[in-house]
Amino acid sequence: MKNSILLIVFFLSGIIFSNAQEKQRYKELSKETLSYSSQAKDCWQNSDESCIPFYKKMVASAKKNKECVPCAEIELVKGYYNEYEVDSAIHHIKNVLKDAKSQKEHIKWELEQDGYGMLSHSYYLKGDTQKAIKYLLESSKYADKLGNKEQAAIIKANLGNYYNNMQNYKEGIRFQKTAIKDLKALGISKNTAVFAGNIAGAYIDSNQPDSALVWGKRTIKMALEQKDANSLTAGYYLTGAAFEKTNIDSAFYYVNKSLPWAKSTNNLLSMATAHNILGNVYSQKSEYQEAKKNFMLSIDLYKKIGKPIGLYAPLKTLGLEANRFKDYEIASKYMSEYIEYQDSVVSEDNRKLVHELNTKYGAEKKQKLLAEQKLIIEKEQNQKRLILIVGIVSVLTVLSILVLYRKNQKIKQEKTIREKENEVLTAFINGEERERSRISQELHDGVASMIGVAKMNMETLPHLSEEKQKHQIQKVVQILENTHSDIRHIAHNLLPITLEKEGLVKATEQFANEINETGILKITITNQTDGTLNLSTQKQLMLFRMIQELVNNSIKHSQAQKATIVFRQNQHNLLIEISDDGIGFDGGVTRENQGLYSIHQRMSSILGRFSFEQGENNRGVRSILELNTSK
Repeated sequence: MKNSILLIVFFLSGIIFSNAQEKQRYKELSKETLSYSSQAKDCWQNSDESCIPFYKKMVASAKKNKECVPCAEIELVKGYYNEYEVDSAIHHIKNVLKDAKSQKEHIKWELEQDGYGMLSHSYYLKGDTQKAIKYLLESSKYADKLGNKEQAAIIKANLGNYYNNMQNYKEGIRFQKTAIKDLKALGISKNTAVFAGNIAGAYIDSNQPDSALVWGKRTIKMALEQKDANSLTAGYYLTGAAFEKTNIDSAFYYVNKSLPWAKSTNNLLSMATAHNILGNVYSQKSEYQEAKKNFMLSIDLYKKIGKPIGLYAPLKTLGLEANRFKDYEIASKYMSEYIEYQDSVVSEDNRKLVHELNTKYGAEKKQKLLAEQKLIIEKEQNQKRLILIVGIVSVLTVLSILVLYRKNQKIKQEKTIREKENEVLTAFINGEERERSRISQELHDGVASMIGVAKMNMETLPHLSEEKQKHQIQKVVQILENTHSDIRHIAHNLLPITLEKEGLVKATEQFANEINETGILKITITNQTDGTLNLSTQKQLMLFRMIQELVNNSIKHSQAQKATIVFRQNQHNLLIEISDDGIGFDGGVTRENQGLYSIHQRMSSILGRFSFEQGENNRGVRSILELNTSK
């Protein structure tokens, strides 16, 4: 059930906006246009059908009457987001942000605040946390410009959600509690029930049931006071989940109370989560058939709303429970579906488990045949191992005889040389492995998932009308354009074009500008060289990677606010100094500090030097890369 509890509360919170009458942009729309917004709200409350057509009519009315089109289109974005059509939401958000530039300043800021907020959560649902945080910070800038303290508090809460879902529960809970405190200081109680639910979910996922129980009951109390049915639903099943390990009867009571509220709001995601928790409760009671029934209801509901993150929890738990009660057909089916759905490299234990379940479900003859084949394979492997061991022993014996004839001094010299070579090689291998891991992560999280979405959209084409086919093709084109942009970004990181064309200093300035735009760290570049570096592209690339690694250390470990990079040059040497104002560092350039030691070895390999020291008053760090440019 890991992450599923927290996720449902996160979806309930989403991006929360102020009341419609507080928005200046509504004054730019006619009564006719706003009437479609009211019809859409009625649709949400009273219908199971899609409410998107009403939002589309709203946009069409704004265009016809020559009103503020992005003011209407942002409502269409919310409609797509609430119906989990994330790609459509992102497409229209980009239109809104583009058209907002031509609006009055206050209207422009409102649209950018809400647009970037929606963009943040849309990318989060797609699994791109980096973009999600980037756009949430953009939304925060415009909330500050508008002086919207309520929205600023809500943004803190949503940032807390990101931390929670990255399993940094301490920071996530801190941001949520700060948001509640800020809203109370403003005399606002709205949305505090949602944030209380987020806190309860984080305590459950971080295995703190006592704290989860306190905040689950607070969620119920706040939701009743605020008449917030969605938060009340969450409060009941979160309280039930908190009781799950200690008091089955109480858990059963609270989760059952959540289901009618979820059905009354037609919140399929809440129903899916409640049934999943109820399945866990029945599992605790060893009532397999009831557990199976609730897990299957949860899985069907998750699939009905487009497989949001969280589906894997009931899939995996049902598979494990079915195996425990020897229902091997169900166990094999759902564990296989769980691993297929994960869309990532699964652990060897899970692969073995699925293999075991499939074997149990097979016929007895098949089991016997597999066992015989396994025995044959093991015998062959043992023979190969024996041959390999004999060969290794023989080689080692010969080498030992040769070593005995060498002089002691020569042995020491060769040992020293080997150690240095291994250290340099290890430094290069570690650097390459980190780069490969980064590229692999970017390809998996970005390119692979986007291509998968494009593939699924293309597979639906034969079943759509001609008009919907055109719309679907447009979506695929947009996905491919985004994928193309991501691939170009990855290629740029492999060998920055700026570095190849304009050299190390310009590439470092571009890298610093990208960091500065995130607001995470403020980097200042000082170039005291004459503009000509007598270095090969390969050496400049190595220096650039080391600068990136040192800056990333400042971001990850030093809690720094500012950093400086200074390039100096004399007749024979290039000096690069990287310093920050962080908390400092107690260690030195030793093998225990692998990252710094790797940089030291890489500099040695190109006949350079690396030094690392504390800043003044033990604040910050100062790193120096020194390279002889005449060699």
